[in-house]
Amino acid sequence: MCLLAKHDIVHHIKPLPDTKDYYGNLPIFYSIQNNDALMINKYFKKGKQYFHIKNFKNQNLFHVAGQFNSYEALLSIVKNNIFFEELLKKDIKGDTPLHSAAKNGSAEVLEFYMNNSGNKFLEMENDFGLTPLEAVKEKLKFLESEEGGEEDDELKSRIYDLKR
Repeated sequence: MCLLAKHDIVHHIKPLPDTKDYYGNLPIFYSIQNNDALMINKYFKKGKQYFHIKNFKNQNLFHVAGQFNSYEALLSIVKNNIFFEELLKKDIKGDTPLHSAAKNGSAEVLEFYMNNSGNKFLEMENDFGLTPLEAVKEKLKFLESEEGGEEDDELKSRIYDLKR
């Protein structure tokens, strides 16, 4: 985000991917969250070595990419690396990266995961016994029961697109 916003400080501090800030967040995760492929290409070039890094919610970079639909950032890190085992890892809520992508309506990232893995990954259950599709249905029930704003309407629309 800092590189996209053209903050000069980024060039001076040269962020380390696994140095946590006050909140326990990691620079590489901020870059993924903001889909900042430019920052990743410039400072985080080790690819597969970043797969083991987790944030304070026990999420790896695949969870974060799925949560924020950060397709370009994900491609910048993954490149030609194999990452099947990373799709099996669960966060603090028991969700796999596919669950994170599906629940947040991140169609591009979910499609990328599916094209590079297989249909068996859609049958994986989180700690509540829900597959990614079932988790999406639960999320829709929750969103429909709540009085949501424009942000919720956009999320509902993205989730409905995933269901098709």
